[in-house]
Amino acid sequence: MRILIVDDDKVFAGELAQLVGVCQHEVVDVVSSGLEAIRSYQQNKPDLVLMDFGMEKLNGLTACRNILSKDPAGRVIFLSGVASEVDLSCLLYTS
Repeated sequence: MRILIVDDDKVFAGELAQLVGVCQHEVVDVVSSGLEAIRSYQQNKPDLVLMDFGMEKLNGLTACRNILSKDPAGRVIFLSGVASEVDLSCLLYTS
């Protein structure tokens, strides 16, 4: 499986990339913002995006909406160390 990792915590993103590799999946790119995620998704066409929810510049939810508007079959899994009930309800509404 080809996976795009999106997280503004570079240490966590690097560790996640290593774990994905250990599981014998291919990391197509590791980026740190929603805007970079959109660009990388268009360029690399991954099978799955592992994305942080709360990032500066462009958050994960907005990036996800953009990606899915162009590729409704895209798959995104959100990862977050901090999420409020409002954040979760936005995610449920989007999916």
